Amino acid sequence: MLKTGDLVFVTATADELAKTIGASTQLNKGKNNLPSYSHVGLIEVTDHGEKFVLHATSKGGCIRETLSGFKKRVAEHCDFYRLSPRYHFDPSTVLRAAYSLLGSPYNFSFAPTAPGFYCADFIYTIFPTGIFSLVPMTFGPNHTVLPFWHDYYQKLAVKIPVAEPGINPNEMLHQVEMFTVFE
Repeated sequence: MLKTGDLVFVTATADELAKTIGASTQLNKGKNNLPSYSHVGLIEVTDHGEKFVLHATSKGGCIRETLSGFKKRVAEHCDFYRLSPRYHFDPSTVLRAAYSLLGSPYNFSFAPTAPGFYCADFIYTIFPTGIFSLVPMTFGPNHTVLPFWHDYYQKLAVKIPVAEPGINPNEMLHQVEMFTVFE
């Protein structure tokens, strides 16, 4: 049963951007054979049992939407995880932090100095310091940059933030002990 503070991860199978994010950041091979993920959001369960996802999306920035609407919109496979109890955090504090970011723009460049948030950055920001850690960003396997990213950043007219501090859904699962939760 889902609880506020759980995380929803979306497999990297949708569009070209999602596939490239998964291919660029997949660390999970060998760690329980986890799939590659391209998106992450925070679960909120209200006192009335309503379920919402709070997350950063390219189409709306930082938003809150019903879980059923989220699942219908992403039309992909979602996996739900809960941080191990050894990570002490207050879900209501995390939720308040998430609410304070709603309406913020999406960070299309993923650069740490750019305004707004991308999905994993949103989650990193709302959780207490020390649970997740920023790492040098990668845009391809073995310190390469996949061709997609060259085109993507050329259209944005910004430098690819290779090795700048960042985080992604796959890195989050790699860093922190989590277990699967069923809806």
